[in-house]
Amino acid sequence: MRHGRGRPLRAAHASQSGMVLIQVIAFSIILAMITFALVSLTISEYATVTAADKGMRALYIADAAVERAITVLRADKDWNDNASDTTGAEKNMNFNQTTWLPKQPLYDKFQAGGAGNVENVAYPAGGGLNSGTYSIYLKQATDPGDNRSDDIWIRALGTAAGATRAIEIKLHRLTPLDFSVYSAQSFQVSQGGGNVTMHGSAYFFQDLGLKAVQTGLYNDRPIHAGDTAPYLNQIYVKGTLDMSTGNSSVGTAAQPMYGVHAGSINLKNNGTQNLYTQEMDHVVPSIPYPNVAGYISSTLTNQTYANLLMPGQLTMALCVNNGAVWSTQTPSNITFGPSSKFTIPASTYTTCGDGQETNSANYAALWDSSQAVPLTLNSTFKNKPIVVPGTITMSQTVKYSGVATFIANAGGATGLSVSGQILASTPASGSTCGYATPSSMPSSDVLAFIVAGNVSMAGSGNTCNQENDVVIIASYNGTSTFSSTFKVQIYGVIITEQLTTSQNPDFYQMPDMLTYLPSPVTQLATNGVTMPVVVKQWHELSN
Repeated sequence: MRHGRGRPLRAAHASQSGMVLIQVIAFSIILAMITFALVSLTISEYATVTAADKGMRALYIADAAVERAITVLRADKDWNDNASDTTGAEKNMNFNQTTWLPKQPLYDKFQAGGAGNVENVAYPAGGGLNSGTYSIYLKQATDPGDNRSDDIWIRALGTAAGATRAIEIKLHRLTPLDFSVYSAQSFQVSQGGGNVTMHGSAYFFQDLGLKAVQTGLYNDRPIHAGDTAPYLNQIYVKGTLDMSTGNSSVGTAAQPMYGVHAGSINLKNNGTQNLYTQEMDHVVPSIPYPNVAGYISSTLTNQTYANLLMPGQLTMALCVNNGAVWSTQTPSNITFGPSSKFTIPASTYTTCGDGQETNSANYAALWDSSQAVPLTLNSTFKNKPIVVPGTITMSQTVKYSGVATFIANAGGATGLSVSGQILASTPASGSTCGYATPSSMPSSDVLAFIVAGNVSMAGSGNTCNQENDVVIIASYNGTSTFSSTFKVQIYGVIITEQLTTSQNPDFYQMPDMLTYLPSPVTQLATNGVTMPVVVKQWHELSN
């Protein structure tokens, strides 16, 4: 006998089986789509990671190339002498070219495999798996205030497995001339009422103690004439910056220093010190002191001086006017004083008394105390120093025009003694003391002294009799001093082994000083020493 309900049950079961099949197919399709998406994502992620890895490797190589460029350029004393130095780092540069093209590769005389241009150099050396290449190109620095000898642009390219990254960096050779004040010995301002002030950048090779009441270092002077505040002045102290007592100031709230860098910093426990800076750290480059003795010796040996010295180089020639008569005198020392007129003959002029004494081709400097600007410096000879075998004395205020560098080869004595002031024809203080602006210093007037001994200035209690527009580099066996009898204001550069601050001198940075310094001064700054190279600007080029 049949069971009447069997067929409907079988029908219902078949219908459910079809639905399951559809669900399985749909799930399989979705699973396949997910699998495909994951595979595609994995492939894409792998490609992205691989590309990023190649790019980072290329960037690391470019960064290493920057360090290589700094090393090579640090060893080159002048980045603007490829006309005479045919193996210098910048030998391929055309200084009439201000663009990257045509390419001007760095010349690396130290690279593995022999000297050559830095183009597609294997990195690491020897190549191999995962290696790459680097290239380094140069371009002159043309910003206002740039010095071709000490400023340069580099472009470093790194490649790895087809990826390329590029970095552009502006480098600057840091020398003592970057600062309005450079002191080789510890500099202590500890008198309670002291008011030594420094306006601009400063470097102290040992310690700087600012413990007096009104002592201050201020960021209120531009480095270049076109600069606008905030300025980029920095303080470097290789030893300890000590502000633990007194009420001194470094920067102000309105004009903080761009950077304060000290080996260590000793501040007040109560935190009341007046220290204002955008950056503070313990990274201090070592800037060697100028080798004055070596430079003077080289100048005398090679006879690369502007004036006429007598045989043995122990005396110099002066062409002295007595009424209508000119005659030769041969002193060791020189005095710029009242009621006198003389020339310092050029090295090629040996016929004093022939009526051609004041012909500009025949003198390196002309002194006539009766003139409003008594000292005329012959800028034609600015690339060679005027050598005084002994001491230089200025027994009255000396106004000067032109550019020159004097060497006082004083053998440790007081090589430069100043009783009055040393002023540019249009003094640097400007309207402060009733002078016209802008100053003729340093654009047309710069008087520099390289002193193998001490420097003494009289100074004054009258503010407008304190100014001196001058560049001074003094050195003698680590004992040279800069001192004054009364207060002085220095507009320019002071580089000395010891600063005596009992009369509270003030130091003012002059804009564009590096641009206009005479060659003997810039040559001295790097003579026989290797200076640090620092990064002024940095940016990565977009791919």
